[in-house]
Amino acid sequence: PSGGVDTPFYRACERYHGIVARWVDAYCARYYPEGVAADDEAVAFLEQILLTTSQSTVASYGLQLGAAFAASRGRPLRMRRLLVCFLTRFIELVTLGHEQVGAVQVYAQDASFASFSWKKGDLC
Repeated sequence: PSGGVDTPFYRACERYHGIVARWVDAYCARYYPEGVAADDEAVAFLEQILLTTSQSTVASYGLQLGAAFAASRGRPLRMRRLLVCFLTRFIELVTLGHEQVGAVQVYAQDASFASFSWKKGDLC
């Protein structure tokens, strides 16, 4: 990883990303063989994501997504690629990522996996 630490977890995440990305790409290529056209429901879905992120605490992400979306307008194959990237990331966040942000108690059982500690008297 650029500037990061190469760990078994990072390598597992890379493998997982590749698996999910290939699956989503194959699915979208089959569902949208000519790409995502301007009138496809997927474009409205991406527009909603753009609107939501641009008005949230991750507004900088919304700006980047907005630029990618604008560059993809009128280019169905590029719009499909944007959809693939978004869906891949979304799947990662609700599966692998959820484990990292939603279930920290498991990692607290083994201190080698936790970079925090429970304060004495605090409830989970």
